[in-house]
Amino acid sequence: MSEIRETWNARADRWAAQARDARDYWTRRQQAVQTTILRHIGKGRAVDVGCGPGLLCRLLAQAGFDVHGADLSENMLAKARDLLSDCIPDAAGRLHLCPEGRLPFDLPRKTGLTSSPPSSYWSTSRTGRTTFGSCPPS
Repeated sequence: MSEIRETWNARADRWAAQARDARDYWTRRQQAVQTTILRHIGKGRAVDVGCGPGLLCRLLAQAGFDVHGADLSENMLAKARDLLSDCIPDAAGRLHLCPEGRLPFDLPRKTGLTSSPPSSYWSTSRTGRTTFGSCPPS
């Protein structure tokens, strides 16, 4: 897990720059995810697992969601704090470091989960199995 964390830590500056560029493919993709969530789920509580620099957290917060982000990269979470600081008063308290691949909190019922990492990672990782297994559909 430390090798993966080091890789994401090294990518934090680049991903944070992409998150601030409205023309970037990744930014447009996250905007499409936000639109889909709003269309099919509506507002509520959400946890973005693998939140990276916090773009989806920001988009959901701006849409009225109670959001939390979780990531295994300290550098990504620092970038997420910067990106969220003007739209979430307690951004630091809503971003959670998961260095061992586990969420550091229990998910309340009726919490929506979002994830940007490939689904193949989540289907094989302990975090993916634990996280998605703990949120039965309501």
